[in-house]
Amino acid sequence: MNKPQFIAVLHRKLKPNCTYKDFYEAWLPPGLHGKDPKKEAVNYFAGPVQVINAVNINDATDIISIGIIWASSAEIDEDVQRTAPTEAIRGEKILKVADQGKENKFYVVKDVNLLGTRLPS
Repeated sequence: MNKPQFIAVLHRKLKPNCTYKDFYEAWLPPGLHGKDPKKEAVNYFAGPVQVINAVNINDATDIISIGIIWASSAEIDEDVQRTAPTEAIRGEKILKVADQGKENKFYVVKDVNLLGTRLPS
């Protein structure tokens, strides 16, 4: 697959007195064996998945996570089943620091366009 197949958009709202750092620590999957997902692939999902977490520039309590997924529907289904117990734990940890904001959404990628300069390496 030369282009991502799906995009997931998740929205969260930090609870009072919680920070993005609190969210990120709750969001990180357990069992990364010392790897830093900001610098290297951690193989949590079977295929390539890049996640971008972003904070609203006008509201530091408003967070979105955008997952860019290079996998088929069948591969995603397998990952969902395999990671279900861990995802339940992650969800509980996240709910301690953030409420679910707007509806989470899952999209099929139709095309990919580069409208600026080359991507940095």
